[in-house]
Amino acid sequence: MPLDATQIRNLVLLGHSGSGKSTLAEALLFHGGAIDRMGNVTDGSTVSDWDEEEIARGISLQLSVAPYMQNGVKVNVVDTPGDPSFQGEVICGLGVAETAVILVDAVAGAEVGTELAWNRVQKAGKPCVIVVNKLDRENAEWERTWESIQTVCVGSTLVPVTIPIGEGPAIQGVVDLVTGKAYMGEDNTEADIPESMQEMVEEFRFLLVEAAAESNDELTEKYLEDEELSTKEVRQGLKEGIAAGGLTPIFSTSALTHIGLKSFGSALHWAVPSADQAALSTADDSESEDVGLHGPLAAQAFKTVIDRYVGRINYLRLYNGTLKKGDSVQVVSTDTEEKIVNLHSIVGKTLEGIEEVGVGDICAVTRLTDLATADSLVDPEQALPLAPIEFPKPLFSMAVTPATKADSAKLGQSLHQVAEEDPTLSVAHVAETKQTLLQGIGDIQVNVAIKRLETKFGVKVHTSIPKVPYMETVQRVGSAQYRHKKQSGGAGQFAEVHMRVEPMERGAGFAFESEVYGGAISSSYLPSIEKGVHQVMAEGVVAGFPAVDLRVVVFDGKEHPVDSKDIAFQIAGREVFKMAANQAGATLLEPIYTLIVSVPESNMGDIMGDLNNRRGRVLGMDQAENRSIVKAEVPFAEIMRYGTDLRSMTQGRGTYEIEFLRYEEVPNHLIAKIVEDNQVQKDTE
Repeated sequence: MPLDATQIRNLVLLGHSGSGKSTLAEALLFHGGAIDRMGNVTDGSTVSDWDEEEIARGISLQLSVAPYMQNGVKVNVVDTPGDPSFQGEVICGLGVAETAVILVDAVAGAEVGTELAWNRVQKAGKPCVIVVNKLDRENAEWERTWESIQTVCVGSTLVPVTIPIGEGPAIQGVVDLVTGKAYMGEDNTEADIPESMQEMVEEFRFLLVEAAAESNDELTEKYLEDEELSTKEVRQGLKEGIAAGGLTPIFSTSALTHIGLKSFGSALHWAVPSADQAALSTADDSESEDVGLHGPLAAQAFKTVIDRYVGRINYLRLYNGTLKKGDSVQVVSTDTEEKIVNLHSIVGKTLEGIEEVGVGDICAVTRLTDLATADSLVDPEQALPLAPIEFPKPLFSMAVTPATKADSAKLGQSLHQVAEEDPTLSVAHVAETKQTLLQGIGDIQVNVAIKRLETKFGVKVHTSIPKVPYMETVQRVGSAQYRHKKQSGGAGQFAEVHMRVEPMERGAGFAFESEVYGGAISSSYLPSIEKGVHQVMAEGVVAGFPAVDLRVVVFDGKEHPVDSKDIAFQIAGREVFKMAANQAGATLLEPIYTLIVSVPESNMGDIMGDLNNRRGRVLGMDQAENRSIVKAEVPFAEIMRYGTDLRSMTQGRGTYEIEFLRYEEVPNHLIAKIVEDNQVQKDTE
């Protein structure tokens, strides 16, 4: 029988890269009895970081799941990367967890990753817990870290629940302000609070009890009447405040030395919401009268792994019903029915076979060919499709070409599989530049994906910065005529074409028309002329880019009763189009994107100056709490590597979004340089 959802806690670990998320996950597994010895991030032996590239880099690069059972409660720990390139993993992890746990390095204090994680959690409306970690490190300072958290994490009442006894290498333990006890050393042995800390403990205990009382009307009344709140009542008040999102508890730990883990681990049982409190958010607001363990299945895939031996592995979170081995299920996106052949629990990279799993829990299925990340699995008889997960659009691209012919044969499928594993990666084939692009959120993410192409799928590629997908058009009406005549002893070639080229509205595409009267050119030759025009349009007449948004009109010409033929009119069509297009002021078009930048107020001056240098047109500015938001239109050529520059200008605190808007003519003074650069690229290819 599956666990009841009240016995399950789903947590997602967030925070700046290097704040100790994987080490905390490892420590929780060890204290929960799921592993008999702690692994280490340095030597790549942790449960969470099992991928070869993660071990090589010493950082998390993908979401991982690690559960443990303790005192009748199952805790599913979802570890996520700290680098902002891997937002997709964070979004998926946050989506399936009831509670977010943000780790803060006690040496560095609240960092950029802390702020980004906090903002994401607040936007998602999820309960949050903050853990001040690495208190055993040299130069660790709890009070300085506490002050930095207060500066960054606004919008919720911050309340320390445990505070350290000592800090740095001299740390001895923590004081639990709820129980009023000290827990000393790696074994978290219960002890009395040191006399030297009594004043500090009383100060923070007052804040704690006050916050707990404010979360419950009965407790508020009792508190205002100066009655002492029991430990049980304080816990109840904290639990209600955390669930409502108005209160954020702060715990102190050294995950590496296990200090503070007893109080934190205990709080995961009594303080944070259980899995039964997750909202059943459906795509079409469907409702079921039977919600819970015995209701119709509603599960969401939040991670896909392509294993060279196992094949496709999908991680699932069950929001309703029960999933059993052998069940028939429906994949919502493809409307196909599949059978659950294999069902597994997940412990890092290890899959353990199970027979069934219940609502609120996390599991893995294999060999479901149509199931993708963010898709729903439902009961075929009573479908409850879940609301889709929304992912950010790509911000960074890399052009990829196969290194060998053998790589070329495998590249397409391998790119598709890499993109399946990370929903924020995508593959695009750009007709204007004839390039294949691997697109993602950031450079590290795309570089890791390219590395995985080689190590995991055996495909080696060459990479380059993508070309800007310029296009060509004309500015005015232009006309020309061309006679093609060839005589070589036998049958000759003859065609004469008079052509006019006219500009059309942006996005109108292409139109081919005839104004030939009196049979000067037979109608059977018009397709030949159009074919010749298309051949030139594909390559352009200015810099080798496709021509668009123009009308071609054939208005006169001549033919020969013997020598005129298809190839002659194709050649004439090509040559006269080049001449007419140049007469019509052939020029370049460049893609213009909408750019939305969010930065701290102090960075606004640098951002505005930088946008001016990038030929940007600012459309408006807005304010959101302590951040400024700028919306602008900017040529794509100027923002292809904007993320790197924005990080530099804002010390990593700036974020941005881009979206294609339209094509516009390139300023005349830039065309010659673009033509020259494009020719250099062609010569080196």
